[in-house]
Amino acid sequence: MQAQIEHTYDASTRSRNPLRFLLQIPFYPALMLNHGGLIRNFFTRELGSRFRGSALGSLWVLVHPMFLFATYYVVFGVMFGMRDKEGFPENWYAFYLITGVLAWTLFAETTMYCTSVIIANGNLIKKVKFPAQLLPIPISAVNSMVFLVGVGAYLGFALVSGYEWCPGWSLLWLPVVMFVQLLFTIGVSFLLAAGNVFLRDLTQIYPIIANLWFFTTPVFWYPRMFGKSATLKALAPLLELNPMYHIIGAQRSALGTAMDPKLGVLPQLGAAAVPAVITFAVGFCFFRSLQHRFADEV
Repeated sequence: MQAQIEHTYDASTRSRNPLRFLLQIPFYPALMLNHGGLIRNFFTRELGSRFRGSALGSLWVLVHPMFLFATYYVVFGVMFGMRDKEGFPENWYAFYLITGVLAWTLFAETTMYCTSVIIANGNLIKKVKFPAQLLPIPISAVNSMVFLVGVGAYLGFALVSGYEWCPGWSLLWLPVVMFVQLLFTIGVSFLLAAGNVFLRDLTQIYPIIANLWFFTTPVFWYPRMFGKSATLKALAPLLELNPMYHIIGAQRSALGTAMDPKLGVLPQLGAAAVPAVITFAVGFCFFRSLQHRFADEV
């Protein structure tokens, strides 16, 4: 097995065909287990660096998503009257919004940090046997922890407020949905991290792309808002091509904030799983095919 998960940069492993690295994907979990101590150290370092020296410390885990939620709720829920939905439980839009913000933040924060992860660890990349393909894992783990803390806060508020659609058995799907989301997120992170080594402008370009991506993802809006607008209805099929559209939909179905609770998690999860697996495979192969050049570029 060790030969299958080799991560050194020997010339014999340098192939012009990225598809050869597809065979390494099944051994990626084994690589993670073999370097569990390294991942834990990076996780601890990443978590500590975010809050070191700050007055609020780890409370910042909740401050950022809560601030986004409050901003969008005031703008869209209060000013535009989207919180009042006939036939929906009281506070539905508030919970719809917060679950969307939490899911989007997990994706956006991870990919943003991972864009420059190779450059930031250039001293380690130059060490021949360092498994650089593991670098997105600690960042994903930290942001997953932030997400789960936010989910815990949401569930607490939902229970206290007597939210009618408070999740029951559907909550058991949450780990599966998170796994699919992380597959997609890490796949995108691989593409960004490897690309940024050779095109440093990606650190400036990607935030612009992510901002556009955010507004084409149903974080604060929902499909029924399109109403009778022919133009918006024509855009709906295009918006559904966005993998985050279905990932956030699956998150909401698991957490009890979907517009149609009878739809269930599986339809959204099925629509999200295929692009997630493809994105991870493409990202992994792209990253591994360029990995032998990182030390020369950083």
